[in-house]
Amino acid sequence: MKILLADDHELIRKGLKEIISALNITWHISEVASLPAAMTALANDHEIELVLLDLYLPGATGIEGLIQLKQQFPGTAVVIISSAEAPDIVAAAMQSGASGYIPKSTSNEVMAKALDLVISGGVYIPPQALLNSVTPAVTTSPAEVFPLFDKLNHTQQRIAALLSAGLSNQEIAHETGFALQTIKNQVSNILRTTQLENRAALAAKLALRKIQ
Repeated sequence: MKILLADDHELIRKGLKEIISALNITWHISEVASLPAAMTALANDHEIELVLLDLYLPGATGIEGLIQLKQQFPGTAVVIISSAEAPDIVAAAMQSGASGYIPKSTSNEVMAKALDLVISGGVYIPPQALLNSVTPAVTTSPAEVFPLFDKLNHTQQRIAALLSAGLSNQEIAHETGFALQTIKNQVSNILRTTQLENRAALAAKLALRKIQ
């Protein structure tokens, strides 16, 4: 597996590289210090499967950098590594196609688990993004935030909740007792019913629903 670290701080890149290498020493890790350099690296190497992206990388303007990257390389998973921890920023990143959001304040142990989860196909959202949210100026009910969620049956809602918690299809199958293929079919049905493109978008919607 090839992973691209996109952060302008050398110490951050070094720390991430050590954490990733501890997970799997065979993974190939490359580094860049700007968004244009990240774009060039991805254009030159189509085998890069995961990008760890700093939101405020030189050449990027917050979420816009993520959007630009996902537009040009939609098949590449992107995990945000940022010092920004505000719930609205986390939700915006997830809605813009991020596969996870890991604050730089996260401990090495938790960061390792979060990266392992995302690399395995899961989605990671920091708990504080849900717990530290401020009360909105206008109260909005969960149904208004994500009305299509209520169109799912009980089983689908449970699977959706497990998906948003970052569990892989295999883990959900083990948790629910359903066959793996059944889970895959249900995930497809859930995304179709909720009119969402992927599980990251589903996680973001459910995060907003909890925040409200």
